[in-house]
Amino acid sequence: MLRDDLPCANGITVHQDRLFVGECRDGGRLMELDRATGAQRILAENLPSPNAMEVGPDGLLYFPVMTANEIWRIDPFATDALPQRVVGDLGVPDSVKFDADGFIVSTQAASGQVLHIDPRSGDHTVLAQLNPGLDNCTFVGERLFASNFSGEIAEVTGGAVTTVLPGGLNWPLDLTVDATGTLYVADGTYFYAVGDAPGSQGRLQTLGMLFSPGYPGFVRGVAAVGAGEFVVTTSGGQVSRYRPAQSACEVLADGLDQLYGVTAGPAGVVVTEFGTGRVLRVGAGEVDVLAADWPARWASPPPATARTWWPNPAPGGWCGSARRGPRRWSTAWPGRRAFCRPTAGSTSWTRAAARCSPSTSPPDRDTPSPPACRSDRRRAWCPSR
Repeated sequence: MLRDDLPCANGITVHQDRLFVGECRDGGRLMELDRATGAQRILAENLPSPNAMEVGPDGLLYFPVMTANEIWRIDPFATDALPQRVVGDLGVPDSVKFDADGFIVSTQAASGQVLHIDPRSGDHTVLAQLNPGLDNCTFVGERLFASNFSGEIAEVTGGAVTTVLPGGLNWPLDLTVDATGTLYVADGTYFYAVGDAPGSQGRLQTLGMLFSPGYPGFVRGVAAVGAGEFVVTTSGGQVSRYRPAQSACEVLADGLDQLYGVTAGPAGVVVTEFGTGRVLRVGAGEVDVLAADWPARWASPPPATARTWWPNPAPGGWCGSARRGPRRWSTAWPGRRAFCRPTAGSTSWTRAAARCSPSTSPPDRDTPSPPACRSDRRRAWCPSR
């Protein structure tokens, strides 16, 4: 391993035995890594999502910047060089390669186009129109191949397109059927309808994808709620109302923890929050807890500022919550991290039980902390197993 501290490392090339790497994120960096030691030399910082790059015939390093919808270049061997804009107003470029004549060939994630670009003028033409979601391209001799998020690999030859490897689904986590009987698939970076018209049975029709205007994000759960209207959950913790035909998305709730399933009815939208083990109702700008994994006799967790202590099953033992607040209470309840004290008449420290009985009586707070535990204001905690 050379390095493990490059967030969203994506985009890599080798030129004259020198290794260049980018971080595909807003605020990303472009750098050279020493192949022996992993030492880095930063070429540029605060870049708008750089991606697959290549050194051109002129010795400059060309790279797409996806958020800016442009292609830039930089002198990789100069000190304090600044990036230069080559061309913009594209289709969200995510790769740059060079053909034998020194022209840029670039895949466009949003438009599905493969572009042929003059690096001197920025003039460009379309080599091929493929499915949106293009990810990268490469030359094998004079043969050009392009890959897609769906796993599809296509060969582009003189304007003709041949499917080398058909695509499929990435991570279909939910299905829904609307009033007309049409089946829809939430597939993360894609949202599909399954065709049922003559000649299209079983074929996937792309209604939206990650770079489409109005796309809600990486979609996990979906429920049809009207004609062309859906409620979805995303990996970013949002619950949204999505209308793909209008490229419109309305966020109903945000900041939730690992959302998955969703359903909708007269009582509102109900979602599952895997990160906290809760079932939530979303509506009218509010989020209500319908079910959670705190004790059944509690309709809601204690106040965020409260600390509740529980007796440890061992005689005289105690444990208490280490995390506060409604959103984290269900995590604290199983005792994954709890304050503990030794059992009565013993110097041994017991770990918090998987589940304890609630108690309002605090333990003796003057007990010193053992070496194996961390102290917090004269109390100690040991992570339970």
